[in-house]
Amino acid sequence: YQLPEWRIYRQTGVDSRTILQNFHRMDHNLCNTLSIMLDLQYLWMDGSLPTMVWEEQIPGIQRCTYTNFKFVDVNQPRFRTKLPFMLDEFAVHVESLAKEVRDALETNWVISAASKLSTFVSHLPSTPMVDGSHIGVPSDADMRMAAEDDDHSIGASSVDSNRFKKFKDANVRKSMRARASLEGLTKKAAHGRHSGLLGASSGAPTPGGAATPSGKRKANKAEKVIDCATVLMSRQLRGMCESSLQCLAELFEKLSLPNTASYSIFVINVRLRKVKTKEITTDFADPLEVCLQPDMAEIQHTMSNAVNVVVNAARGYDRPEQAAALKPTFGGKNHYMIKELQIAAQYKKMNEASVALTDSIVADVKRRIHEKIAEYFAAPASLL
Repeated sequence: YQLPEWRIYRQTGVDSRTILQNFHRMDHNLCNTLSIMLDLQYLWMDGSLPTMVWEEQIPGIQRCTYTNFKFVDVNQPRFRTKLPFMLDEFAVHVESLAKEVRDALETNWVISAASKLSTFVSHLPSTPMVDGSHIGVPSDADMRMAAEDDDHSIGASSVDSNRFKKFKDANVRKSMRARASLEGLTKKAAHGRHSGLLGASSGAPTPGGAATPSGKRKANKAEKVIDCATVLMSRQLRGMCESSLQCLAELFEKLSLPNTASYSIFVINVRLRKVKTKEITTDFADPLEVCLQPDMAEIQHTMSNAVNVVVNAARGYDRPEQAAALKPTFGGKNHYMIKELQIAAQYKKMNEASVALTDSIVADVKRRIHEKIAEYFAAPASLL
């Protein structure tokens, strides 16, 4: 509730009961304690790019884990040694580096996460139907069994397993009671509704899912796991984007802080231009005036574009089940469970929690940078 994404609920007077209802719906559909989610988080916290990528593709960035990876290198010592930049040179540098970082993430991090998800889905139990086909709607107990089979790093302690099972079951019951009270249902009605969702429906079943009486297909467990993992990966990209934007702002804000080496960011030249046309010239035939190039408006425009480049570099990644290298065999023997999801989401990107150009953090970073540019531009402007 305190995350920036929930700010809209806090500031627009939305009924608190609606917020709580949405929270429990998200908690039931997205938040789970499966080992695959921990594996994806560990991959983000401890994983890193291959050595060849660091040395050949992005040699200007110091090696780090994904969680410390950024779309910019303005906080790196190698970048600081190149200061000051020509304005156009800086814009090209930011754009090219953001593209290289994005390519590295798509080729390595997304594929690694997709491989882990594919392995987990392949270990899910399959439920045979009468006609010999399969329908992938395993129970929560089956999901926990699959998670335990897939997690090779957890010891075989029966005491810990029982504690985890009790913890999980207690949270499931608590979530069901909360949703029942929020929706105005009695315990009996809630139990009936829950059973009806899990039981057979009057609609025609489809491979990998079950049809509801309204005709809308109910997502199976494999699809829910992938959707949850997609949100997690999108949130990780959001954190990387936010830290990159913060680095761009600090490039200007830390210019005059104590215990910081003084440096200049851009080269500003004193030029002559024609009074009438404002055209830079060396011809003294027409009336001339002294000007600065680039001027403050050009610098602010370039930095706004740099912020937009970083935001766009963190958006539009392929979902894990859509990764071209794994798509035909994703899920192994349980590929049928996510086949319909692959078709339905073939044009959908991993933008569930990504930073958008309209987000407040983007506007805030641009404002901070523009204010510092105006402050530091006063010194060269005084030369005029």
